[in-house]
Amino acid sequence: MKAMIRALSWWALMTAPAVAPAAAMQAGPPTTPTFQLEVEGGPVWQSRNNVQIPNDPAGTRFSLVDAIGSGPWPAARIYATWNINNASYQFNSWRATYRYRFHEGDDWRWWIGFTAKVRDAKIRLAQGIEVAEKPDVGFVPL
Repeated sequence: MKAMIRALSWWALMTAPAVAPAAAMQAGPPTTPTFQLEVEGGPVWQSRNNVQIPNDPAGTRFSLVDAIGSGPWPAARIYATWNINNASYQFNSWRATYRYRFHEGDDWRWWIGFTAKVRDAKIRLAQGIEVAEKPDVGFVPL
């Protein structure tokens, strides 16, 4: 429990500085800033991490989870963007999956389910005060 509280505290500390500038950027008309800096942070865990050195059948296989634990550990990522012109292209996608296990035996597990992928694309051009934008949201065949 202490590890979870420590991880959540670290995550809050890492993400708080990024929330205020992001909220301030949302105010006013939509624009594409010339420079952007995004910071992500949070805890990470591992449930399985098997390693084999050297990576051939004669290599020694061991578990990093057994050697160093399952976490949580702090993780961070920083993105720096320089928009050198007035055009932007954004492409996001999300997946949602539902599955139902209808059989679990000693050797086999049987599941049935589906996955839907949704994409959110946007092309935006700006020149002076003129702005044109074409959003497109829809399902993607898998």
